[in-house]
Amino acid sequence: MSRPKTRTNQRWLLTLLLALGLAACGPAPEVVGTAIAQTEAMEQTLTAGAPTATFTASPTNTTTATPTPGDSPTATPVPTDTPSPTPSDTPEPTNSPTPTVTSTRPAPPPPSATPTNPPPPPPDFVAIAKDVRSQVDGIGGQIDLALRIGGFDCQQLVNSYEYVVARHDLTLPPDVAGPYATYQAGINVFIDKVHDLYNDCVFILGAPYYHFIPKETWGLARIGVNDSRDLITQAIVEAGGIP
Repeated sequence: MSRPKTRTNQRWLLTLLLALGLAACGPAPEVVGTAIAQTEAMEQTLTAGAPTATFTASPTNTTTATPTPGDSPTATPVPTDTPSPTPSDTPEPTNSPTPTVTSTRPAPPPPSATPTNPPPPPPDFVAIAKDVRSQVDGIGGQIDLALRIGGFDCQQLVNSYEYVVARHDLTLPPDVAGPYATYQAGINVFIDKVHDLYNDCVFILGAPYYHFIPKETWGLARIGVNDSRDLITQAIVEAGGIP
């Protein structure tokens, strides 16, 4: 835009304002004319003294609109195939047994404890030892009779011998362990020295025609009876018995 055009516009505007002011105050026409002439002189002075400047419009920067996050289209996700639910087998209801209502009765009292028979008392060691000693003495008497008359009853000797041997092992309380050991020692002596006579009698009973028993067998058996009787008697005394 040029500078002179602007000054002209200003001049006319100033002139108009002065005219209106004078009209309002009512001055004489000559005053108005003088004011207009002064205005034109001032305008010429301003025009002549002020250099004329030319303005060149420079291009303005065009602002590029920046897209806002809301302006961008939102990608809509593609729907995925939802797997169909697999039908499950519903178990068929089972026939549950109907609970049976039973009458609740108080439990009967426990049966009274049945009295048990007391354990049998341990065997009377002294009595057993005396019985065994009696059988040993019987064999000794048989041997003495045979030495006097030359013979005796073999069946009785066999029975007495087996009776003594069968009572070698006994079940006894611990308090008679000492006398019991002495008692077994007496029976061991009896078996060791009377066994040959016992075998001869067994043979004679199976073969009646044989009647001879060696003298040595008689004598050894008699010694065995005496030694066995002494030990068994000692065991009876150790157990507190009367011999």
